[in-house]
Amino acid sequence: MDGWRIGQSFGAGVAFVIAATVCGDAAYGAPPQPLPVGLSVWFRNGEIGRITLVGERPRFAQEIDITERIATASDQGIEPLIHSGELSRLDWRGIHFVEEDFRTPGDGTFTRQRFYRGARWMERESTFTLTPKDRRGRPAGDKLKFVAGPDDRFRANDDGFIRRYVARQITFGCRAIGDCSNATSFVAEGLAKITRSTCASTSFTAAPSAFRAT
Repeated sequence: MDGWRIGQSFGAGVAFVIAATVCGDAAYGAPPQPLPVGLSVWFRNGEIGRITLVGERPRFAQEIDITERIATASDQGIEPLIHSGELSRLDWRGIHFVEEDFRTPGDGTFTRQRFYRGARWMERESTFTLTPKDRRGRPAGDKLKFVAGPDDRFRANDDGFIRRYVARQITFGCRAIGDCSNATSFVAEGLAKITRSTCASTSFTAAPSAFRAT
């Protein structure tokens, strides 16, 4: 699968946060127009929450974070992401280990992180679509599109300024750096993060109400 559909084919929870950034400059001498307000959206483990929008300014997708975490009691690497959950629908061919690090939480143990990149879904072109709905599940405005583009080149119509797709495994309670043979707590995590540095080409306006994206 090369494309993602937030909500139906992939989702995670949230929070819609109204960013402090606003877009655009009114032309000199022109009547003032309401400036679009950027939304920062966080999907976690197939769930998305609800937010109350205040005011009637147009909104646009400025930042999208999508994470999926699967905990296991044995060392399975990132296999849980590949074979179960929402991310299992993506094309994982080409995924490979790139680096690891160890950190200490200060309790005498160490936490290991192993990072994986190179999957086809991480490198190929991707586009995200957000569908705003009201508290009753009815459409509350136009769909918002975020063109993330491919991993290795930037195009004029790409919206993304930051584009980070990665998988990692976190191992807790390692007895020493380089030795996690005693560990019994592991988390496989997939992350997609995109951030726009310019104004969006699409936005929606909704009256103040509880708002949900899918």
